[in-house]
Amino acid sequence: MPLSETGPDLQLDSFIENSPIAIAKLDDRGQMIECNRAFHELTQHTVIQRLPLPFLELIADPKKQDAEPILEKALKGEVSNEPRTFELALPNKAEVTVSCYFSLVASNIAGKRLIVHLIDIT
Repeated sequence: MPLSETGPDLQLDSFIENSPIAIAKLDDRGQMIECNRAFHELTQHTVIQRLPLPFLELIADPKKQDAEPILEKALKGEVSNEPRTFELALPNKAEVTVSCYFSLVASNIAGKRLIVHLIDIT
């Protein structure tokens, strides 16, 4: 569809949904409100039924304490270009190591959203 028919918000949503990289949208409190297909595959489809879900709940201990200030800064717009490595603790006891990249984007509809890109490096 041409840009004029979809608008930038719908194009961003389409890009996120079809990306081969796991992506989650977080609200201003760090709650995951939406995830793409690659994210669901990465987490073995254990997250979708639990949305909204605090992003920090996916981080395995003891890295959770390290992740909290990083997430707080990212939510304030203090986003680093450097990836952050975390272990995800999934409900089925599987652990997945990911590199996380944070991006703050503005949306005409929803305001600012934090986008988290997760690359499996297990």
